[in-house]
Amino acid sequence: MSVSTKKYKILRVSDKILMYVILIFVATITIFPFYWMIVTSIKPFDEIYTDNPSIIPKNVTFENYNFVISYGYLNQLKNSVIISLTTAALNTIISLFGAYAVARIKFLGKNVLTRSILATYAMPYTLLVIPFFAIMLSLRLTNNLFSVILAMTTFTLPFTVLTLASYLQSIPIEVEEQALIDGCGRVDILFRIILPLAAPAIVAISMYSFVFSWNEYLYVVVLVGSEDLFTLPVGIASLLTSDIIPWGKMLAMSVLYAIPGMAFFAFLQKYLIAGLTKGALKY
Repeated sequence: MSVSTKKYKILRVSDKILMYVILIFVATITIFPFYWMIVTSIKPFDEIYTDNPSIIPKNVTFENYNFVISYGYLNQLKNSVIISLTTAALNTIISLFGAYAVARIKFLGKNVLTRSILATYAMPYTLLVIPFFAIMLSLRLTNNLFSVILAMTTFTLPFTVLTLASYLQSIPIEVEEQALIDGCGRVDILFRIILPLAAPAIVAISMYSFVFSWNEYLYVVVLVGSEDLFTLPVGIASLLTSDIIPWGKMLAMSVLYAIPGMAFFAFLQKYLIAGLTKGALKY
């Protein structure tokens, strides 16, 4: 074996070791906050508020979880699920028709419309909270979940329409042309041919809409006044009622808040990656 070959093998081994060290470091700093959240949520009060907190709890208690569940977690979970699932469903249906029109149908002003959608997506949605509240107030739609659903659907549509339209453009148009020759209408083509072929992208935009709505705080606070309609992010913030931050209770609720979203993501992860990768924006 030559000297150059030995040096090459040593360099390859060194590169692999360095890569694993970096991966372990990144994984540690990524996972540790979740570990600390879980550990702190099962610590008793005196172990949380100490000058030298331990990485491993000395005593385990579930009193924080008992408090959170009795505090209204189940009702807030219900509200979050209603908002997120309804937003995802509405967004998916509207995006499917809108994206198909953008990707396949030629009409006057198409380029202007597409760029207008993109410009809308680029605008921070927090700037629109006051105008949106004024509109909902004039329509008497405040203090109900529908106003939040309407807001979340409005602000997720630009991204989902363009992402799905980009994905649809990757589907060979010859498939649709053959269906048109065979007598299929546009609606039949959309649901019988395009829908199955675009399943990864549809799952991706549905998941994006779900997560966006699941994490929403600002519009819920502004549009909803009743505590019975609070979602989980607002419920976590509402635990701050005194000068002492209730870390145990807040982190226990954060753990319960994170579980549905993480489970949803883990189940649909492969579709999300496929849909977003192939549906990268081209406009």
